[in-house]
Amino acid sequence: MSIPPSTEDLDTVFKRVIQARSQPLGQEAYEILVANIDPTSVLSLDSRDEAFRRLYEQKHIGQKIANEFLRIAVDVLNVNPEWRNDLHVALDTNILQALVKTGGIRLNSSEANRSVGRLVNMDPDADPNKLIGYNDLQDAFQDAAAHIDQPRIVFDELWTEHRSFIADPLLRPQSIFADLLIEKYL
Repeated sequence: MSIPPSTEDLDTVFKRVIQARSQPLGQEAYEILVANIDPTSVLSLDSRDEAFRRLYEQKHIGQKIANEFLRIAVDVLNVNPEWRNDLHVALDTNILQALVKTGGIRLNSSEANRSVGRLVNMDPDADPNKLIGYNDLQDAFQDAAAHIDQPRIVFDELWTEHRSFIADPLLRPQSIFADLLIEKYL
């Protein structure tokens, strides 16, 4: 039996997630965003996709923030556990660098000097010509996870793995991906 989180808990999680960005919101933008979104109503929508869209349509909420809030609510707090298989990995620099450094994304010679932020089009609505599309990468996560009978959200751990181990030369040998690391990308 799990104890459902309170509205206050969900509000706190939402507030932490929207501030966990590379460039924090100013006070006014933060207050407007908090006033515009009721996390409980977002989680009462019919599907993960509807909840994602409700968050993503807000100014200052990109795919990373929307996906991170949904991951915590669904995967950690067990709200709407039936959405777990539909969760997307919140794409950011740490996830992409982990994929490049382990060969999950293979670069050709013309892409070798491209920053990881220019490898994947982070907009779920875009249809990129030369970049890896957001949905294409989410589909690849889904396919890979299916081989080990897991939901794609298991790849969210790439964030912690890169940030805590791969990016740190002293801890890199302790990474679970140490044997997969490509030297030229370190």
